[in-house]
Amino acid sequence: MKSMFTRPASEYAAVLLSVFSVVSFLLIWFTH
Repeated sequence: MKSMFTRPASEYAAVLLSVFSVVSFLLIWFTH
């Protein structure tokens, strides 16, 4: 159970973090 839910969770977390960082960077870049 843990191994099955750990991989997708970590992958989704990494994707969300990367997307959030890119979106925030773009927002800061365009707002300035």
